[in-house]
Formats: sequence, C-alpha cells, structure tokens
Amino acid sequence: MGGDLAVGGDGGIVALVAILLVLSAVRPPAAAPAVEPQPSDLACRELVDLVTSYLDGVLAPDWRAGLDHHLQDCDGCTEYVHQIRGVLQALSVLKPAAGTS
Repeated sequence: MGGDLAVGGDGGIVALVAILLVLSAVRPPAAAPAVEPQPSDLACRELVDLVTSYLDGVLAPDWRAGLDHHLQDCDGCTEYVHQIRGVLQALSVLKPAAGTS
C-alpha cells in the first residue's frame, strides 16, 4: 500500500497526508491591498496570507522586511513558517509513482 510513493514503507502514508495538507492550504499569492498598511504592522493573520509569497521570494522588499521584522518578535509565526518550509522541502523530494505524471 505505502509502496506506491517513492518514500517507501509507512513514510508513504505520512507523505500523502503532508501532500494533502499542503494542497488544501496552497492558494495563489495574495495581492497587496489597495491601501497598504505599514509592513512593520503586519499581524499574524496577514503573515498566514502571505507565507507562500514570502517563501517563494516574490514579495516586494518592504513587505518582506515587514514579515522578517514580525518574525523576530513572534514565536508562533516563526514556527509556522518553519513548518510550512519543511513541508514544501519534503514535497520537493517526492518522486511521482511509476506510470503517473
């Protein structure tokens, strides 16, 4: 059963769950609001909306600086970004099963 994924063993089930979690959370990069708040005033929920753009390196420099500043002071968001980065890295090493695209 778990051998269908390149991860092998019971790790295949864990990988599948990780894939489903990421796919359910992935959304297109958030557009900057028409009236931009000061990047240094970002709240945790704004970081959650922008985390994919942040990790993909496509945020404007002032927004990235605002997120970096927020992460210096917020342990919860720092852990969240760390977890999302880890899941994305794990997904990048998965290989498609034979016969799939």
